[in-house]
Amino acid sequence: MPVPESGRVTVEEGVVFGHGGGRELKCDIYTPPGNPTHAPGVLLIHGGGWSSGDRSQLKGYGFLLGRKGYTCLASEYRLTGEALWPAQIEDVKAAVRYMRCLLYTSPSPRDRTRSRMPSSA
Repeated sequence: MPVPESGRVTVEEGVVFGHGGGRELKCDIYTPPGNPTHAPGVLLIHGGGWSSGDRSQLKGYGFLLGRKGYTCLASEYRLTGEALWPAQIEDVKAAVRYMRCLLYTSPSPRDRTRSRMPSSA
């Protein structure tokens, strides 16, 4: 498990990680103090049975895990009122792909969020 660091977790809100149903899909990225280059990652997906909720429900988890040394990505997905199944799982898969790129293709989380990332189907 990562070692907690002193300092503040940084948050970048509204980062576009893909497109689905003709709109942008967004996430919030929580980076541990010190901007570590190889922090393990946690993908945070909100509850609500695919029909309610949003990524803002996950702020507490993002800060908590960020203070413990994890880079967290709190993702949104299209709810069932907006798109029929399996759109929701496709959006989550796009978030997984984005997170893999975020964690493995750039030396710094700040740089990673500005890299070209894959989009959802």
